[in-house]
Amino acid sequence: MLLNRMETNWPPKTLKPFIDKGWSMETNLVKVVAKNSPYQGRKISIYDSLAIENLIRSYVLALANNKLRKNQKHIGERCAILQSSLVRSALDIAIKQACGLSPDIQQTAQKNYIDAVKLI
Repeated sequence: MLLNRMETNWPPKTLKPFIDKGWSMETNLVKVVAKNSPYQGRKISIYDSLAIENLIRSYVLALANNKLRKNQKHIGERCAILQSSLVRSALDIAIKQACGLSPDIQQTAQKNYIDAVKLI
């Protein structure tokens, strides 16, 4: 819901220098097929991985350059935590796959996120 509100005012001035040129907050409309979802059979708006990565990266870069407003810093900090856990998860999974193992991707990602939050 919050991301949908951001779409109309995108990008915030503080993030503009850190966002890929020409990128927009467009969503994709998809039909939910998961049987355990309360939205099953309905169409919902989603963001693809490129959109999510752009949001995370732009907030982290703005935070690192001390360009976020006071009320935006908590978002930048959370994005930094998330980015760190995603990098660690990707590396763990890639190494295990290269060794011929079958990693549990969901469990690895969850563990790395919890570990990153504990560090804070």
